[in-house]
Amino acid sequence: MIMKTAVITALRLCVACIFVSSASAVPDFKIIASLTTGERSKDSNSQTTTISVDAKGIILEETSKGNGRRRGPAAGRKGFKLTDADRDALLKVIQENGMLVSDSITLPQPVPAFYFGIGISIGLDGEKGSIRISGPRSASELTEEKLYKRSMLLLKELHRIIHAQDPSVDFEEPVRAQAKDSRGEP
Repeated sequence: MIMKTAVITALRLCVACIFVSSASAVPDFKIIASLTTGERSKDSNSQTTTISVDAKGIILEETSKGNGRRRGPAAGRKGFKLTDADRDALLKVIQENGMLVSDSITLPQPVPAFYFGIGISIGLDGEKGSIRISGPRSASELTEEKLYKRSMLLLKELHRIIHAQDPSVDFEEPVRAQAKDSRGEP
């Protein structure tokens, strides 16, 4: 009887330990999101911002290429902390918006043109997602696409986390709103 009670108590303790450790387990995840904007013309140039996220933190890298590079030095590479709350917010955006998919949208880009490209790769507990979107920055019809909207939610959340630690880092949505005339038409 004592042996039976000891075994049952030991089993209960093991189950409790497993339950507690699995409840507090950090998901295995990695996010790489890049946004490139540029111009194809005689002054061709581009700027790329890449944000890499894992359980250890966030790395922001900015690069510029081409003839019409931004004035002044690019920001280079910066590291940021990732709090549990920030991690949970990112995971919520990914899971609630079904971002563990492979999908793309590619619109033709006239020359000369101002263009953009978004690349998002997500790995979460063995599942993977890959999103690619590219087109002219004037393609306002993209703002109605579900894949674009979901990608913007993730990019904005990443920039919100970074901006809280470095207010000099801002986010500009890649598709520019078209100016409207006095009648409200583009």
